Amino acid sequence: MVKRSPKETMLTARQVAQFLQVHVSTIRRWSDQGILKTYRIGNRGDRRYKWKDVLRFIESRNGNAHQSITRDFSSQEILDKSFS
Repeated sequence: MVKRSPKETMLTARQVAQFLQVHVSTIRRWSDQGILKTYRIGNRGDRRYKWKDVLRFIESRNGNAHQSITRDFSSQEILDKSFS
């Protein structure tokens, strides 16, 4: 089993949408427009997002806002919250 660093954690569109408090369609649209980097996996081409890319997206929108976010939440906490 390969261990990934928290910033390499792959998130679903739904997890990213819940974290950013937007609709999942918004996440898909941003991905299609190249605003938010996405990775396609599997035969169906499911979308996945790296945590570090989500942080980079936030930073590009809000300056250094990701520093306060990463200080308040660990990647695992965000993943846990997205499934509750």
